[in-house]
Amino acid sequence: MSKYLYLLICVALITGCSATQVTDEYPKVQDAIVLQAEVVNDPLFTEILTELESNGAINWDDNRTGSVKEDLSRYQSNLAWALEQFSTRGPYSQNDVFLWRKWNPPWSPTTAVTDACENSTKLNKWTLDRDKLKIANTLVHERGHSFCLTHPSQNRTPNQCDFTYISGDLAEAILVHRQNLKTRQFDKPMCPALCASLEARGMLHGCK
Repeated sequence: MSKYLYLLICVALITGCSATQVTDEYPKVQDAIVLQAEVVNDPLFTEILTELESNGAINWDDNRTGSVKEDLSRYQSNLAWALEQFSTRGPYSQNDVFLWRKWNPPWSPTTAVTDACENSTKLNKWTLDRDKLKIANTLVHERGHSFCLTHPSQNRTPNQCDFTYISGDLAEAILVHRQNLKTRQFDKPMCPALCASLEARGMLHGCK
């Protein structure tokens, strides 16, 4: 390999993998940032999460709150703490959201990365072919990680009932409901308790 070709490859890798801020080049991401801000302030967001928490449906086990700095015993519930985080720290602003190309094949399922307790997130450019409602789902999910919540693995199925997945899926479902997209279905496993709650309200049909 010539040194010039090597240099070109290195430049391409550095450019592709570096994180950049969201610009007008990505209007769908900008729209998703606005939507996630709206949906976490929607009364249904708190109402349904509170219902699920009262039924013990949100999984807080397996050290998911182990990185949280606050004393959670001071709160009425873990959910009360999480909702306070949304209230006081707010959803992501555009300055908090970055784009980068994950260094592995484009078919990687990773949609975003957020280091626990970090206030910013990185969306994987390989996965931006989704609509803005799904990207808003990801942003709400990742915001939970920025509050220091973690889950034991990156596999959705065993974690689908923890707060990050439930809050993201709920956010998308509320957006679907508010936009009257009656024929839309979720294409990934959803927490059964959340699915039942949404179906009971007539908000969603056909969730897995």
